[in-house]
Order: sequence, then C-alpha cells, then structure tokens
Amino acid sequence: MRYPRAVRLDPTTRPRYAKISLRTDCPRCGSHLPVNAPVTGVECDECGHGLTVDPELYRDVLALFEQQFPDEVRQTRITGDQTWKVVALPFAAPPCPTCDGTLALPAEDVGQAQCPSCGTDCTVGAPPLFLKEGGPQRVLLPTAPDVARDASPVALNCPGCGAGLTVGADDPRLTTCTHCSTQVHLPELVWRRFHPKRTVTPWIARFDGESKAAQALAAAARRRQTEAENAERRRQQQEENAARNEKQNAARKAQQDRERAQQQQAEREQVEAARLARAEAEANEHRWNLWTSPLVVLSLLFALSACGAMASGVLVDVWHAVTPAWRISKSVGVAAELFPMAMSGWGLSMWAGCVLLACIRTREGLGLFFWSTVMLVVSHIPLVGWALGLFWSVQHLRNLEPTMVDGRVVPRFTGIGLAVLLATLPLYDFVVFAFLLD
Repeated sequence: MRYPRAVRLDPTTRPRYAKISLRTDCPRCGSHLPVNAPVTGVECDECGHGLTVDPELYRDVLALFEQQFPDEVRQTRITGDQTWKVVALPFAAPPCPTCDGTLALPAEDVGQAQCPSCGTDCTVGAPPLFLKEGGPQRVLLPTAPDVARDASPVALNCPGCGAGLTVGADDPRLTTCTHCSTQVHLPELVWRRFHPKRTVTPWIARFDGESKAAQALAAAARRRQTEAENAERRRQQQEENAARNEKQNAARKAQQDRERAQQQQAEREQVEAARLARAEAEANEHRWNLWTSPLVVLSLLFALSACGAMASGVLVDVWHAVTPAWRISKSVGVAAELFPMAMSGWGLSMWAGCVLLACIRTREGLGLFFWSTVMLVVSHIPLVGWALGLFWSVQHLRNLEPTMVDGRVVPRFTGIGLAVLLATLPLYDFVVFAFLLD
C-alpha cells in the first residue's frame, strides 16, 4: 500500500497528528502481518501464530516522529529477529485513516469520530499506559475491519469419511475429523469467514505539547536573540570604550596642552626674570659706577700727587747731596720729605675707603679687609714684596684679585685705588729709606 506524502507543516503546529502504519511478516508462515493499533501482541491471519510486539518499538517510532516533525518518517526497524516497516505522516488536523479527510472529533475528545467524506468510524481514547509518559495525548483507532469478524459456526463434510463437521472461529485451519481422525484443511472461503484478511490500516496519535523541532527553533531563536543581544552589548561596550578612550585622550591632550602652556609660561617668566635681573644688575652696576667714580678719580689724583711729592722729595735729597749750601735749604728739604708722608697718609685713607667700598659691595666684610691688609703689608718687603705688589696691582686692575670667599673677586672699579697704591709702594718705600738714611 502506498501512502501519499503529507503537506509540510509549520514546526510550531499544535496540536499535531501522526498517521502511523506498522507492518511485518509472520515468522512462521511469512504472511503479511499488519499492526493496526498500539497493542502488545498480534495474530497471523494465515497460520494463527501469535507475535509479541515490544512496547519499546512504539516509543521509538513516536520519538522518531517527534524528532523529525514536520518531516514524514519512512523507516525499517529491526527488533531481535523481526523486521518492521514504519510509516508516520504528519498532519495538522485529525486525518481519516482511509481517505485522509478531516475527522469530526467528539466534543470531549473521547468517543467516536467519523469522517464526513467516507464515513469511516474511529474510536478516540487515551493511549495505552506504556505510551503515556512523554507520548501522545490521544489515540484514534479505526473500528473496521478488525471488529467485523463473523463467529457463527459452519457445517462441512469430512472428505475422508463424509461425516458432518461443525467448524467454529476457534478451530484451527487444519482441523481433525472426530469420526475418522482425518486432517481436514479448511477452505479459504470458510477460513476467511472466521479470519477475514486484514490490510494495513493506519492509527492516529495526537500530540498537544511543543514539538522538538519547535523547541529547537525556539532554542535557535533564543540563541540568536542572545547572540544579537551579546553583539549589541559588545557594540555598546565598544562604543562606550571608544567614547571613554576619546574622552581620556582629550583630557590627556588638554592636560598636556596645559602643562605645555604652563611650561612655556614658566620659561617666559624665567626669561623675563632673567631679563629683569640683568636689567637690575646693569642698573645697579650703573648706579655703583656713578657713586664710585668720584672716589676712583680722587684716589687717582691723590696717588699721582703722592707720586709727585715723593719725586720732589727725592730731588730735594739729591740737591742736599750735591750742593754745599745744604743747610740753607734744609728746612725746604724737610718740608719736601714731610709732604710725601702726608700724601702717604692720604693714600692710606684712600686704601681704607676702597676696602670699605669693596666690603659694602661684596658683603664680605672682614675677609676682604684682612686680605687687603695682608697684601699691603707684604708689598712693603723689598724686592719680593714690591714684585708681589705690582702683580696684585695688575690683578686689581683686571678685577681678578681673590676675596678669600668662595673664589669670588673684587667688584669692578673698587680695586683701582688699591691697584694704584700697590703700584706706588716701591717708590714710597725708597723715599722713606732715603729719608731715614739721611
């Protein structure tokens, strides 16, 4: 028997129906043996052999239908030594087992259902206990032809002795004559009266829950939705990270700009401070030069005057030595020699003034005074002291004379008077020696 392919349904169809056809061959006679209901045993119409059906076969078929829904199932399954041919077709409405029309179900899904097209009757009831757990909610079983068996006895004559035989539905096809013990094979017509030949008649199973395909679709949809949500969250996170990074970069750039501006401002302030310091130093230097220039000029004039006085004293002493009338000019010679001494006093005063100015200007106090005093004393030593005095005089003029404090030197123009004084000390000492010897 060929079964038409069912129309492909939506996997989410609820309820859904399975039109199931199950058949095998009799292991004794090999005759065609259909199973037209979910029963645990069937009997062969040809030889009367009973065959046990494992309930696991039904559960496997229904599970396979649920797994492949909405596709149809056409398979061959083997249980032990028995081969079964299975056909399960999907429907969205209760199909008629005969014509595939839609059955009119009873009001409470229990009772008789009839096909309005061909008039086929089906019994609607609960599935067997071995199919209830996870199985169909309802089972629709056709009422014909399995229940239309005629059980009235039939009278026959024994072909061996001619005696009359009465055969019933419970007698085997190869029966024994009670008179002559002959084995009598019941004719096909008589046997089919008691055992009408069955054909494959499908039975219907209804499923109300969600199909595995629908569950898979729902799971796939949920998975896609979850993936989409995760992708959206990742996108939003990336956007937030990008915005945060951009904000951080902008803040970092602004901070760098501020630091650069502060650094440039600090550099400008340093440059301006250095410029102001140079200007202030130049102004102070200019003011100092203005204040000290008269003193320098006076020290030069006094030093030159001292030199002239000492020269005149020398001339007077020479005159005393070469003229016979030295007594007449003795008073003049004494005056001439006292004058250099007075000028030397002025020179010492100027030396003290220069040292005082240097101390005030360099803030070095007694260190410079002590050093200048040492130089003045050492410069009176004949020959060596005079040479050192000349050397120190040159150093004063070059502003390189040390001050004994951190290697600092005497400020500009403050050592000119000291330089002139140290340079004229040899001549002063010579005059003094000549006066003393005279």
